Amino acid sequence: MGNAINESGVEGELLIKNFLNENKFPYIHTKNKGIDFQIYTKENTFYVDSKNQKKAGSVDEKLVQTARKYWRKYNYKEVYIVCGTHKIDKEVLISLEEDEVSHGYKTHIMVYQQFFDMMLSKTPKPASESLGSLETTLESFFE
Repeated sequence: MGNAINESGVEGELLIKNFLNENKFPYIHTKNKGIDFQIYTKENTFYVDSKNQKKAGSVDEKLVQTARKYWRKYNYKEVYIVCGTHKIDKEVLISLEEDEVSHGYKTHIMVYQQFFDMMLSKTPKPASESLGSLETTLESFFE
């Protein structure tokens, strides 16, 4: 029997991956040592991490570090954390707002359907202008 948290996380990533493929969004899916998805639209690149949590717990507190760690790596202005339906702890939300003020990046936390609805309002970048759908663990070569 596998780790329920890992299985839930893989399930969340698969939901996003299937959505992106069905709607022809080019993306990079990083399995290790990086943000889960970089999604390319005509407007910009979306940095997305899937946290398919179904209930509150210490995992919430890791959201702040996740957003900050990837901000240092990718230097984004916005990051999207897509998660399960439970409410994020108020202290975590306060910390993320403090990071917005002190570091200059905004963390959006939304459930899967909210994220999918938002993405449907975006125009995928044509494949000829992007990397296409690329599964990668290549980031380990660039560290």
